[in-house]
Parts: sequence; C-alpha cells; structure tokens
Amino acid sequence: MTPYQIVYVYSRSILWISYGIAVGFTLLSICSGIFAALAQNASYSTKFSTILRMTQVLQLSAPLLLEDAGGEDPTPKRVSQIEVRFPSKTDAYEPVHTEPKLEAQPSS
Repeated sequence: MTPYQIVYVYSRSILWISYGIAVGFTLLSICSGIFAALAQNASYSTKFSTILRMTQVLQLSAPLLLEDAGGEDPTPKRVSQIEVRFPSKTDAYEPVHTEPKLEAQPSS
C-alpha cells in the first residue's frame, strides 16, 4: 500500500479573508440594488412586457433602416454609433404611433 500525503492544509485566516471579501461584495451588490430601486421609485424586471414598454418610448439619434431589423452580427458601424435615450418620467411624452383623428360628421 502506498501512503498518501496531505496535499492542502486550510489556513483559517486566508479562509476568513476570502469569505469576507465574497460577503462584502454580496452586501455591496444588494445595497446598490436597493439604492437603485429607491432612487427610481420603482423596480423593473427582464420580462418581455417590461422591455417592450421601455423600447416604445426610446429615442434614437438616427433612424434604423429595414436592413438593420434582422440583428445579425457583426453590427454595422452606423448602427453601433446610434445613441439611445430613455426619457424620464418628467419629460413630455410623445407617442410613436398616433390614432387618426376622426372629424365630426355633420348630421342631416
């Protein structure tokens, strides 16, 4: 029988330091998430309906063309230089699509 040697010995101080750093980053992430939700006065998710609502009001610095709609890689240089702006709640809202106004028909 071949005797086996201990390959690794745990160091209590190094273990505390590594777990302390991990817990510290976790708490920092939680606090920044809570701060972001409180600053926005709302919380958001990655649900399709949330993304759809947000993208309906975004403003682009240049129009997207039909050939850009596929989303293939690599991204065309023109598209990669487009700036996106999400209006804040205090900005005036201008809908992208407006319903045609119906004019009143004179009654006979």
